[in-house]
Amino acid sequence: MTQTFDAIIVGAGLSGVVTAKALQDAGKHIAILEARERIGGRIYTASVCGDDVPIDLGPAWFWEHHTHIQAMLKHYDIPHFEQYEDGLGIYHVRDTIPPERFVVPRSSSATYRIVGGVKSIIDALSNDIDMNNLYLGHAVKAITQTDDRLKVTVNDGEIDGIWSAKHVVMTLPPHLAATKIDYQPTLPQAVQSAMIHTPTWMGRAMKVGLVYKSPFWREQGLSGFGVSHAGPVQQFHDASPDDSAHGALFGWMGNHSWGRDLTSDEREKAVIAQATQMFGDDAAHPLGYTEMNWETSLQTFNLEADFIPVVNDHPRYGAEALQTPQMNGRLWWSGTEVSPVEGGYLDGAIYIGQAIAERILAI
Repeated sequence: MTQTFDAIIVGAGLSGVVTAKALQDAGKHIAILEARERIGGRIYTASVCGDDVPIDLGPAWFWEHHTHIQAMLKHYDIPHFEQYEDGLGIYHVRDTIPPERFVVPRSSSATYRIVGGVKSIIDALSNDIDMNNLYLGHAVKAITQTDDRLKVTVNDGEIDGIWSAKHVVMTLPPHLAATKIDYQPTLPQAVQSAMIHTPTWMGRAMKVGLVYKSPFWREQGLSGFGVSHAGPVQQFHDASPDDSAHGALFGWMGNHSWGRDLTSDEREKAVIAQATQMFGDDAAHPLGYTEMNWETSLQTFNLEADFIPVVNDHPRYGAEALQTPQMNGRLWWSGTEVSPVEGGYLDGAIYIGQAIAERILAI
């Protein structure tokens, strides 16, 4: 039996949930199909040491010029705080040379973190969505155009089912959506090319977190910021909670393959050894460690694809070919990589999520 809806949103990340809420509030019958067993997409806040210390292993910050996320935080009364940056940074060239301290240039735009982690936004949005419309563990395999609707073939882990909607909003990273989903009829070449060549933000990143009794580095006049060419962590940042009841360091390994063939315990030992070398003996005995390798997340990145975009700097997002709906104007592209405003950031995900809902409701 085919299930029918006004709109189906593919992906329960930030942009998808924003679109779903707007369409639901307008009285539309919707479904959110999410292949993961959780909501949030690349928003992933790990709870370390019980629930005491949230560590964002996906997006972690926003900036003062990001107005869309600030409006959402205000709407839901979610507090935020400025990223700790006071003190010196640590620069480490190689293992044979001792780390050096340096004065960290102040950013021209203040950076903020969210109390409780970025997951606080997803939690707030979830409370406003009819959870009966959310289908976890439902992976979309194909989208087929019919006369006046789109058919969506979905695998829920057992058998394939056919769903139908007037509109489908695709929020997966474009490269993943191009290589994992079959489209009938075939999408125009310009659209396929734009999807394939849009790098997945954080697609090849590995992020780690270390939790301590206190942010001891602050007492040493350090900011918690560190840059290393020795690795494995390329950058460290202070990730302590807003009340500083614990200390935490966040590490980003970036777009390279270090440690992919190691166990989690082996990576943890290497990260702790590096933190100790850079921040001193107090870093040698963390209360907890956590990590996330986005490259191995099948709902984020397709390692089997022939073309694998590698990104070291922030790319230009919002490809023109992905701004126009396909399949008789019923298949919409969304997600932060599609956003022409602050693409790749939380702000971009919110902007495009709201914009697509408005465009659908205007029809």
